[in-house]
Amino acid sequence: MKHYPTFIYSRSNGYVVTKPVYFVPPGGEEKRVGLKLCLPGVPYDAFGNLLPNVRNILIYLGREERLRSGLPVCAVFGPNDCAYIEEDHFRESDSPPRLGEQVTDDCGPEVFTQILAELTKNEIDIGNRPILPAKRNELIF
Repeated sequence: MKHYPTFIYSRSNGYVVTKPVYFVPPGGEEKRVGLKLCLPGVPYDAFGNLLPNVRNILIYLGREERLRSGLPVCAVFGPNDCAYIEEDHFRESDSPPRLGEQVTDDCGPEVFTQILAELTKNEIDIGNRPILPAKRNELIF
């Protein structure tokens, strides 16, 4: 992984989904798929580390992602800096999760069907209908 920060969603069978976070100024445009976070200033200090308030925002967003998806979420801030997020607390660590097999378009429909079934527990079976493309989230603080 080369982009930080990012969220990693873990699945039980070794598949992971990554969702990068992009910082853009208010009114800025970001065409890449991921989480777009609009901040009024620079999110990094003079040493290139995330500012504490930005880390807190990302942990809060990770908790929201955890509650929304129902999957284990880890907010990765750097190669040796992350926070494992639970519903009511988080645990900071210097060991981000190992990436399993990344879920991509090449994985096949059965993988996407299984992932969608986990994300939409207690909902209608999707059968063999196509899965919609990833959404771009936009958050402004």
